[in-house]
Amino acid sequence: MPDGASIILNASIVGSKGFAATACYSATKAAVRSFARTWTTDLKDRRIRVNAVSPGPIDTPGLNELLASSATGQQRAKDDRRHGAARRLGRADEIAKAVAFLASDDSSYVRDRAVRGWGHRPSVGGGGRPCLSRRSMSSKAAR
Repeated sequence: MPDGASIILNASIVGSKGFAATACYSATKAAVRSFARTWTTDLKDRRIRVNAVSPGPIDTPGLNELLASSATGQQRAKDDRRHGAARRLGRADEIAKAVAFLASDDSSYVRDRAVRGWGHRPSVGGGGRPCLSRRSMSSKAAR
């Protein structure tokens, strides 16, 4: 990997939230966030940026099949659509815009940040400090 590169890891909000029956998945996603924090320190001399994208539920065939496979999943799908800030599941293209921003030179000052939970349990930042706005991600990624 060349100096000055960008690493973007795919985590999930389940890495910081406790959902029933997701212990192993949640633990692996928490580990991904830990990698991002550690690699940020390990790779700083090479100016390699490391960030994680931790979206809420995204409308994909795999998630739809999983949620439809049990009464608990069906209830979770209803709750996600009813209680999420956007009142819907996210779309893959929305996540792609955040990833494109993090991969671009426009994010050269952004390191060790988790962009997480849009439309579901919204928060953008890391360690409780905001670092990105949804507007800046979508407008810069669109350039």
